[in-house]
Amino acid sequence: IGRAILLASFPQQMTTWVIPATAGADATTAATPLAVMRMTEKVWVAGGAAASQLPPLSDLFMGNVGGSLGETCVPALVIGGLYLIYKKLIDWRIPVFYLATVAVITGIYGAVNGYPSTFPLYHLFAGGLMIGAFFMATDWVTSPITKKGKIIYAIGLGLLTSLIRLRGSYTEGVCYSILMMNMVTPMIDRFVRNVSFGGGQKK
Repeated sequence: IGRAILLASFPQQMTTWVIPATAGADATTAATPLAVMRMTEKVWVAGGAAASQLPPLSDLFMGNVGGSLGETCVPALVIGGLYLIYKKLIDWRIPVFYLATVAVITGIYGAVNGYPSTFPLYHLFAGGLMIGAFFMATDWVTSPITKKGKIIYAIGLGLLTSLIRLRGSYTEGVCYSILMMNMVTPMIDRFVRNVSFGGGQKK
């Protein structure tokens, strides 16, 4: 909520990114990969070739791009998330179904529009998707209780994130999709319940 309020109140300061590994980095900024992706999509739609403007996937994967804390270095985020799953501190269903939903939707969208096959990978590696999937969406208080509820919740997150990223004016969608699905969580818990031990349908 705090990040969403800051983003709405100070959009320029919240979307000015420092380029890593640059001399005088404090004064050198650039657009995030998702913003570059949006501009590149416009070139693709117009029939041009603008793939060279995109950062290499290797840089995107390792975090050699501009972005907020937690939006870079995919291996560190994945290792941290897997450790939480291993320690049973979070449920694997939320990050797995969240990431899979985004990958499927962006893959279909890219295939329909004739984008390169790496289009869904850019969406997986860029922005706050990884930190959102492993560390924000899995919060105990704001995520559903049941296993089926967690899957519904995660798919909803993926749908909203993809919708905002692909069709919205804002290039990122993780923060707002999590906030919106958090509001839906009580409804999911109400309609998706575990059968109590010894319960079941009445004859």
